[in-house]
Amino acid sequence: MLAACRTAVPPEPTVARTDGVVAASPHEVISLIRAGAAARGGRVANEGLDSLVIDFGATAARIAIPGEGGSGARGELRETEVHCTSLYVVRAAGEGTAVTVLDNPTYWHPDARIWLAGPHGVAPGSELLREFAAPSAR
Repeated sequence: MLAACRTAVPPEPTVARTDGVVAASPHEVISLIRAGAAARGGRVANEGLDSLVIDFGATAARIAIPGEGGSGARGELRETEVHCTSLYVVRAAGEGTAVTVLDNPTYWHPDARIWLAGPHGVAPGSELLREFAAPSAR
């Protein structure tokens, strides 16, 4: 029914925020992010003086997809395509670098045939930060 009427309104994009502090200079941290993203198949989609947008591309994942009506976050576990981009913002902080990651995962709803906001557990951006950063006090 959801696919037939095509009147379903996709939810507002949701963004997961992760903060951390890395014991390195901002330049070194940007290099770490680049290398870690490349190792995960990601590419730099945009770059600023103190930020990087990484496109991690699309992968297959098994996630809970809401059924007809789309109510609630629970649904049937189904194989689908998941895509994630992550914005990394770096800034000098004391003897290290504070890093904020904003993950924006989306998934392809196979019945509605549209991209929707995805679950945060499939976004590799925060995972990458946790590899080389200590959690911040935020």
